[in-house]
Amino acid sequence: MKMKASLLWALLIGLSNLLPALSQQDELPSTAPCFMLSADPANRNEFVLSSSPPTGTNCMQTPKDGYYRLTITPDLPGRYEMQEEDSGLGYAWSYPALGIHYCVDAGSTLTLVDFVEGAIMLVTMARLPPGETCNPEIIGYDPEYTPVEPPEVPPNGAGWSTPRYYLKADYFGYTVAGEAGVVITMENADNVEIGGDHGGDEYHSIEVQWYLDEQEKRFYGFIESNGTHWNMYEVRVYNSNGEWEYFEGLEGVVAGKRGECFYQSALVLTNDRGSEVRFSNLVLAVFLPWDEQQQPSVMAGRSSAAPEICPDPFITDSANDRTEDDQGGAVVVSVGVVPASSAPSYSGAAVLTWIVLAFCINSLLLSAS
Repeated sequence: MKMKASLLWALLIGLSNLLPALSQQDELPSTAPCFMLSADPANRNEFVLSSSPPTGTNCMQTPKDGYYRLTITPDLPGRYEMQEEDSGLGYAWSYPALGIHYCVDAGSTLTLVDFVEGAIMLVTMARLPPGETCNPEIIGYDPEYTPVEPPEVPPNGAGWSTPRYYLKADYFGYTVAGEAGVVITMENADNVEIGGDHGGDEYHSIEVQWYLDEQEKRFYGFIESNGTHWNMYEVRVYNSNGEWEYFEGLEGVVAGKRGECFYQSALVLTNDRGSEVRFSNLVLAVFLPWDEQQQPSVMAGRSSAAPEICPDPFITDSANDRTEDDQGGAVVVSVGVVPASSAPSYSGAAVLTWIVLAFCINSLLLSAS
C-alpha cells in the first residue's frame, strides 16, 4: 500500500511539473543576458549568435528611450527570424538577402528564434523622430544573385517581381465597400514600392505600396507552404482612410504546387462587406528561387535563360485600356472574416503524456480502494 501511495505521489509531482512546461510552450526561446544595443556611434553593436551562453546570445535590447531604425546584418548566409518579445511582431529573411532594416521602440527585446549558430550579428542604429513612418525591409541581396526581371504590363495592370515572387496581370484593381465604387488601380501611381517579408520555406509575403493623388494605397498577400504546395491565405488592401480591408479564408483559391506557375484568366475576391479585388490574366510564381528540377529555364532564380520566369499563355489586348468591367468568365470567390483562434494548442506528445498519466493515476486509485 505504501509503495502504491509513493508511486501515486510521484505521478502527481510529475504532472505538476508538466503543467508549467505546457503553458509556456509558445514563449520565445531566449538566452540571458541579452546584448544591450547602444545608440552611440562610437560603440560597435556586434555579438555572436548562439543558443549556448556564455559563447553568445540570441537576443538584443534597445535603449530605454527613443525610436530607432536598426540595420541588422549577420556575417553568415542562412535563414534568420526575429521577434519582439512583447508584441510578437517580427521579421524573417534568408539568403540571398544580406540583412534587414527594422524599426523598433525603446526598451524592446528582440529575440532571434531562427539563426545560424555562431554567426556574428552587426547592428547599427539610427534615431528617428517620433511618429515617423518606418517599415521593415530587406537591405539588399548578394551581388551574385540576379532576381527575375519585372514583367511589362498595361498601365492598369500589375508587374511585381522580387527574388521571392513574380506576379503579372493585365488588369489589377480593387474597390472598398462604402467608397462610392471608386476603383483603385496602379495607373498613374507614384512612389511605387514592391517588396515583402522574405520569410523562409514555410511563409513569405507580397507587399506593394503606391500613391494616387498623394494618398497611400497598399496590396498585401500572405503565402504559406507545407513544403510541397503553397496557398495565399489572406489578402489586404488599403481603404481611403489608410486602414486595412481584409480578405480571409482563401484556402485553395490562389494555390498550387511548389515550383510551378499559377495561372488564372480572371479572378475576383470579395469579402462579406462587398469589397472586391480583381485580376485578369494572372500569372504568379512564389517561393523563388526554384531549382533546376522544378523549372529548367530558371537557374537558381536567375532570369538570363528567359525574360520571364513563367511563359504567358494569355493573349492580351493590344490596347492598354482594359477596364474592370472587362472580366468575362471571372472566377468569383466570396470570403468572410475568419477570426484567429485564441484556444491554446498542445503538441501530440503533450496530449499523449496527459492520457498516460491520467490512466496510471486512475488505475492506482482503483487498486488502492
